[in-house]
Amino acid sequence: MTTISLEEAKAYLRIDCNDENNYINDLLEYSKEEIKNSTGDDGSNPSYTYRMTQLLIIADRFENRGSNDGEFKPNNALSCHLLKLKYKGEQP
Repeated sequence: MTTISLEEAKAYLRIDCNDENNYINDLLEYSKEEIKNSTGDDGSNPSYTYRMTQLLIIADRFENRGSNDGEFKPNNALSCHLLKLKYKGEQP
């Protein structure tokens, strides 16, 4: 299994044209960096949770890129996925 591809990200975002390819590629790299910084998971062996976390980050940044709303709005699904990745394999 690999990390999310450009085609997978575009399908998830429901984008058919190529106008946004550069921006989506940037978001792909950003999502990997964000996951590594938040969890320590470098994506070398991405799980389904890792891949879904990438998609959640990409969708959030894509949908909110032009927002003037400076208020932080937590994304519960994303937070849960990041916690799962951070503590995977650890026993309570």
